[in-house]
Amino acid sequence: MKVSPTKQVPWGREDILSGKPKRLLDYVKKLIRYLNESYEALAQAVNYNAEHHTPRQVAQDSRPTPEDGELIVWQDTDAGSGSPTHYLVVNHGGTIVTFAAEETA
Repeated sequence: MKVSPTKQVPWGREDILSGKPKRLLDYVKKLIRYLNESYEALAQAVNYNAEHHTPRQVAQDSRPTPEDGELIVWQDTDAGSGSPTHYLVVNHGGTIVTFAAEETA
């Protein structure tokens, strides 16, 4: 979701400096409403609780099998000399894809 850049901060300098309590109160209400709406829009655009995941990490001698859409960081405990020691393994719609690191044993 993209946050709309069309909202303007209700500065209300005249309302703040007017010396009239009702104008100041109305301005503060508008400012609170603006901040609340901005927070809600940002919370929907950046929701790490729903979208941010830490991949599962495993250390074993055979390639793991992730669930559909899952990403696993795999340390190959049986890597021979000159072979990669770490991999990214992902299940992409039933196809298991493995990406090797450049570091070798």
